Amino acid sequence: MSYSVSDIQQVIMDVLSKVLNATDLQLSDNFFAKGGNSLAAVIAISEIATRLNMAVPISAFFTVGTIGDLANSLIHDSAVGDDMPVRLHGTI
Repeated sequence: MSYSVSDIQQVIMDVLSKVLNATDLQLSDNFFAKGGNSLAAVIAISEIATRLNMAVPISAFFTVGTIGDLANSLIHDSAVGDDMPVRLHGTI
């Protein structure tokens, strides 16, 4: 299944708002600057992966600058194919 950037952004914002217990998140925010930590990242990754039915590497949270960058990374990587770190479940 393919998702638009806005679909992925909405899922990420919903999940991170819940995980960080924050109501004021913006796409320009940095997950860690808003109080996120590695445990919160793992929890968020699990929920994002479940909702979008894609594997989300933990490194994604550590290599992007903002929440918006994370969404863009996931949409780009899932559209590129098997050489990228985000793959639909079941593909190798």
